[in-house]
Amino acid sequence: YSAFVVLYEFLTLRPYLPLEEDLSNALVNAIAASPPGIFASEWVAPVDEQPPVPVEYRHYVVHGLANDPERRFSSATEALERLDAIRSG
Repeated sequence: YSAFVVLYEFLTLRPYLPLEEDLSNALVNAIAASPPGIFASEWVAPVDEQPPVPVEYRHYVVHGLANDPERRFSSATEALERLDAIRSG
């Protein structure tokens, strides 16, 4: 889960957790809430020169951020294999 939080922040240039909340409460709330939708405005980086995140990568990150652990990747190997498949086309 945490690797996908970092990936989300890297791709969108936005914090995943609200900065004004207590970190432990913000993390619990983020895990309990649904991840951003694949068409949400968060996927467009706030930097004009940065293109929107491709839909394939949005699906990948949202899958890794699923609030139900059973719906996430079962292992790092599975996540890396999926990423390799996306990159290969």
